Amino acid sequence: MAWDDRLLQLPDGLDWAEGAALTVNYLTTYLALTKAAKVRSGQTVLVSGATGSLGHAVMQTARALGARPIALVSSAHKARRAAGAGAWAGPSWSGRGHPGRPKYARKTSGASR
Repeated sequence: MAWDDRLLQLPDGLDWAEGAALTVNYLTTYLALTKAAKVRSGQTVLVSGATGSLGHAVMQTARALGARPIALVSSAHKARRAAGAGAWAGPSWSGRGHPGRPKYARKTSGASR
């Protein structure tokens, strides 16, 4: 038996397997961003490990909420992948980052150097 408040409609175009997997990363991310962090439109979200499965979901969900995800990644290759997934900026741990992008991360309200 499943309670009504535990059910959601499967979006068009997704099969049962995709629908089952959808709740793992995206529901976890949505609840973390909206309930725990209380992210609102216009805020900035720093996403460590942005090219991993959960990090990718955090970036997409943050964008859907109107936030600006900054992808913190370990290489220029991963910074490019994060940009393709919707990262607003993408400095990397290695210091090479995204050409021209790290300066935006430093200007963001609340971000520190």
